[in-house]
Amino acid sequence: MCFNLLVAPVVYAATGESFSHVQAWSLGLLGLVTLSLSTYLFFVMFVPEKF
Repeated sequence: MCFNLLVAPVVYAATGESFSHVQAWSLGLLGLVTLSLSTYLFFVMFVPEKF
């Protein structure tokens, strides 16, 4: 979440807009879910006997 709050202003720097708190938390949550899912799928692919 903190990483997203650091990166988000860089993305919007060209247009002069900024993220609201809801947008920042939503993007942070989306990133966290994506990272969690990709980690889970990585382990399922390479260590399938545990699942």
